[in-house]
Amino acid sequence: MAEEGGKAIGICEVERRGPQEEQQHRGTFGIAIRKEYRDKGVGTALISKVLEECKGKFEVVELTVFSTNDRAKHVYSKFGFKATGQHPKSVKRRGKYFDEDYMVLELA
Repeated sequence: MAEEGGKAIGICEVERRGPQEEQQHRGTFGIAIRKEYRDKGVGTALISKVLEECKGKFEVVELTVFSTNDRAKHVYSKFGFKATGQHPKSVKRRGKYFDEDYMVLELA
């Protein structure tokens, strides 16, 4: 978690993919940064720290990102994440559908 003045401004984590033994090598990545703190390096610092902590714990880290979020996809690709597919109509908000891209980082 990133904090400023005792207030959480961002969080980043990787959780085990599932309880099955066959999936223990995989982690699901998630990040959220308060809007007013975006584009200030907070996300990059959090991603860097979390991925460093993943080494030796996970072989593969995966994420989904809105297909229209080019800024986030660019940041993820700088860390080595590769696009592997798309999930059409993954999210429905107020009657509108949004596609999500799958991205994967191999740590091993």
